[in-house]
Amino acid sequence: MERIDEKSLHGLFLQRVLDDPQSIALRCDTKTVTYAELDKASDYYAGKLIESGIGANDFVALCFDRN
Repeated sequence: MERIDEKSLHGLFLQRVLDDPQSIALRCDTKTVTYAELDKASDYYAGKLIESGIGANDFVALCFDRN
C-alpha cells in the first residue's frame, strides 16, 4: 500500500478518498461529485497530461465552463 503524506494537500485528499469515498467533495447548485468520482476524474486527466508530455514542475492553465 502506498504511504500517504498527510501533511500535503494531495495526501489529505487521498486519505479522504480512502476513509469516505462516497461523501460529497464538490457541490454546485444541484450537482454533486463524490471523493471517489473526483479521484477517478483526476487520475484520468493526470494520465492525459502525462501523455501530452506534461511533467513535474510544469505549469498548466485551466479553463472551465461554469455550466
